[in-house]
Amino acid sequence: MAVSRIDRNLWMDPEWTALTVDQQLVGLACAAIGATGACTTRRLQAKTGWPESFITEHMNALQLTKFRGLLRGRVKRRKLSRALRDEVLARDGHACVSCGSGGPLEIDHLHPVSKGGSDDVTNLQVLCVPCNRRKGARLA
Repeated sequence: MAVSRIDRNLWMDPEWTALTVDQQLVGLACAAIGATGACTTRRLQAKTGWPESFITEHMNALQLTKFRGLLRGRVKRRKLSRALRDEVLARDGHACVSCGSGGPLEIDHLHPVSKGGSDDVTNLQVLCVPCNRRKGARLA
């Protein structure tokens, strides 16, 4: 996720709330640090001043949960399903909604995932590669 995107539902996830405050703190610090490079014990210690034993203990505990992706600094995005891609392509007439081109097409988020957008069909559109590169992570 700019800092790695952390889903807003994280705060209500029973497995997250079951973690200790220290484990949550290390996970969030790794997500923030991971936006600019690897979240290593040495790097986390330099940025936070926390003792190595504290960091190692809580990183090891987080490795055993579904939140281990925070330790890598990036939460892996799910791939759009083939059915969803086909639905968006059919709806938009297998052409770029911006310029009408039928050239290499991509599915684009109107409201970018990096800014909280979802994979809902109403938030997706078809753009050709040049139009999608021009748009970037801006709101449509």
